[in-house]
Amino acid sequence: MTRVEVLTPLRLETRFQDDGAGGWIMRLRVYPDDIALARPPAAPLGEELDILEDALAASDPAADPARAADAAFRSVAASLGGRRAWWLWRTATTVEAGPDGVPHR
Repeated sequence: MTRVEVLTPLRLETRFQDDGAGGWIMRLRVYPDDIALARPPAAPLGEELDILEDALAASDPAADPARAADAAFRSVAASLGGRRAWWLWRTATTVEAGPDGVPHR
């Protein structure tokens, strides 16, 4: 199923004008703004994957897996920005536990 998300923001302007008979006329003007479409993230670039791989290789999950993952993610986020780093982390990494229970890639 295809899903399309469209956001159509509007700017409203109101003016009140005397109608000449003791009342008021409200004039409303609507200005449509640019339409924004939700787009899927761009495919990871080779440079981005290299940064991710370098950060993961520099971490030592045997000592403290949680701390190693945190340090690796922070390194990637410092280079690529938090949002892109999070997307890459979720889509381009796989961590599995070995027979000894220690995570490995």
